[in-house]
Amino acid sequence: MWYVIQVFTGKEDETVANIRRMVPRTACRECFNPTFRTQKRVGGAWKTLEQPLFPGYVIADSSDPKALAAALRAVPGYTHILANEQGYSPLAREEQQWISDFTQEGSRVIGISTGVIEGDQVIVTQGPLVNRTAAITKIDRHKRIAMLRIEMCGRSVEIKLGLNIIRKSPE
Repeated sequence: MWYVIQVFTGKEDETVANIRRMVPRTACRECFNPTFRTQKRVGGAWKTLEQPLFPGYVIADSSDPKALAAALRAVPGYTHILANEQGYSPLAREEQQWISDFTQEGSRVIGISTGVIEGDQVIVTQGPLVNRTAAITKIDRHKRIAMLRIEMCGRSVEIKLGLNIIRKSPE
């Protein structure tokens, strides 16, 4: 099962490295910081960079959340497994599947999509957002990102994914 661990925002990669180094594989099979690729204009040129999909959170695959929580006490910084009244709460199957659809073990990075705007409709022609335009709530063409609303940990959250609009046709 996948569990969400709250960490200091901006320290996601450092915390993942510490968990991989300090937590036994019996308590944590995989730990990752899901990211997405986007582009930013730097010095007149577009540069591809990666940003956290869920700032302030990382994900751990564990069959024993109690052992994981105990091992996290030795990890420097703030690490807290999300829980509810019944105890540690794993991601729902659909939530885990959503991340797995976009990424794979060893490379938890969501690529950049490419699309066009025709009238008031977004048409994604390449990338992970193909056939997923219904989830898009807003597009920032200048920052080359799409905002999506998804269900995660039992609540609706807004996330960003890279989207390069190459053409906008008039209505």
